[in-house]
Amino acid sequence: PPWRRFGDVLDANVTRDANGIRRVTAGRDEVSATFLCARPRRGSPPSGTYMVVERSRREDADGDDAGSETAETAETAEWEVVATDDDLSTYVEYRPFGPFGLSSGLTLRWRPPENIPGGVYRVGVRGLARGVRKFIKRESPGEYEGYSERFLVESPTREEFD
Repeated sequence: PPWRRFGDVLDANVTRDANGIRRVTAGRDEVSATFLCARPRRGSPPSGTYMVVERSRREDADGDDAGSETAETAETAEWEVVATDDDLSTYVEYRPFGPFGLSSGLTLRWRPPENIPGGVYRVGVRGLARGVRKFIKRESPGEYEGYSERFLVESPTREEFD
């Protein structure tokens, strides 16, 4: 659709708690986000992987601002990749999307392992796409990326194991 761009989030399952913070418990909860993307088999993604799970490197990444990210803070934050689509904790599901299957929906799922450090995370997609305009003009595909909203991963409490 013309009002959407490759990399846009179509659906996500991480919801906010009463304090407005998205919380996920490692080893128990699963995060998923569906992105609008190009067909994955039409070209290799620029970074060699379609899915990335990233952790914020900010010193104060304790989740206090996990529900209040602005576009400016998302751009300036430093992120490190902690999982890709090759990890056993991730799952990628593809489905055609839109009229005539010209675009795709890529659902990325991640279940944080129990031993992962707590902090602020996000799920992202990267790829190559041409789109209708570039196809008509016979231009080369361009890179795109998109990210879910940030969420706080917490370690499970001892009572949750009992």
